[in-house]
Amino acid sequence: MKDDLDIVNHDFRYHAEIQYETEHGFGFTNAKGNTLKGFLEDLQWTLNKYIKNSRDPKVVEIIDMKYFQKK
Repeated sequence: MKDDLDIVNHDFRYHAEIQYETEHGFGFTNAKGNTLKGFLEDLQWTLNKYIKNSRDPKVVEIIDMKYFQKK
């Protein structure tokens, strides 16, 4: 089984996995950025998008790829 860090499919430093409600269960999306400011802006935009659609988004995991750490 691959380590979770091996399946992150982009080259951005910061990555967040976001779970949201769907009609039949749950879906996942992500937010990402190379700078902390850019990451936080994308995270806020993504969460607001799903909040507006009443999808109850939740941040499941945040990874800092520079240090290979999960938050």
